Amino acid sequence: MPSQKQWVTSQLLAGGSINHADLITACKGFGGWRLGSHIHRLRRDGWQIDSVPMIDADQTQNLQPPVKYRLKPGWLPDTRKPQLPLFI
Repeated sequence: MPSQKQWVTSQLLAGGSINHADLITACKGFGGWRLGSHIHRLRRDGWQIDSVPMIDADQTQNLQPPVKYRLKPGWLPDTRKPQLPLFI
């Protein structure tokens, strides 16, 4: 099984949207660290990720709705290794 971060990045790169329940299911109940933390780290690394609120069907709770995450359309990570400047 890939690490949770690997699973999250592969799902996003495949063009899908994911939520926390998806991560728990992928871990088969043995883990499922908070998805928001993985998303935060990816955003910090420059990933362009949209948060899409999920519809609360019963509207009984006055809480922030859960969200699905997906990559911004057309965005892909830069996989080139950064180069250090060469001063001559």
